[in-house]
Amino acid sequence: MAGTEVISRVSGTFGHPNSLAGYLVMLILINLSLFWAPISAKVKLALWPTLLLMSTALILTFSRAGWLALGIAGMFSLYLCFFRWIKHRGLSFLISWPWLIIFFIVSVGYNHPG
Repeated sequence: MAGTEVISRVSGTFGHPNSLAGYLVMLILINLSLFWAPISAKVKLALWPTLLLMSTALILTFSRAGWLALGIAGMFSLYLCFFRWIKHRGLSFLISWPWLIIFFIVSVGYNHPG
């Protein structure tokens, strides 16, 4: 309860919102990795609406564990994508690390009560 409103977490047919969050995290990571794949620009353009819908659904699950999993796995995935592109481990790590920090700042700010 939040005042006079009932806050509902999205769960779909998964039963529990954390189950849906886990599934969405896997799909979002695959979607993000496809942006680095050698596929046509039309296919990459078609990935944006699905990424937006899945990200919105993940936010509406209010699953902090799902957000944490996305942040950690997303950083690892970004590191591998940058490493494949740059071919330098240290530079790849330095580029991917700020994205994780920004993600956590936004997540904590969004999730902070009040």
